[in-house]
Amino acid sequence: MKLRERLRQLRERYDRLVAEYGKVAIVTYFSLYAAVIGGAWVAIEAGWETGTTAEGAGKFAVIYGILKLSQPFRILATIGLTPLVARGVRRVRGAPVALAAPPEEP
Repeated sequence: MKLRERLRQLRERYDRLVAEYGKVAIVTYFSLYAAVIGGAWVAIEAGWETGTTAEGAGKFAVIYGILKLSQPFRILATIGLTPLVARGVRRVRGAPVALAAPPEEP
């Protein structure tokens, strides 16, 4: 199977997840996004050599590159973690999480 086809299937699966879990899926994805930004920034500040000489723009470029390279992994992590996060939120709140309406079957 070609990479482009696999990425299309992954995107469709992510879209179904967002349709089913709504806000929980979106918050999970952006939490992972923020964790990658924070982790990259901490690594650079802790002395990780980026190979660039420009301070501000170089750090931004490296962090942006890391974000783009990690995107497929963040999507996969979102797909795997969202049902678990939704279950945890339900337990903490003691009530069902307001999920989006389930997608209709074709």
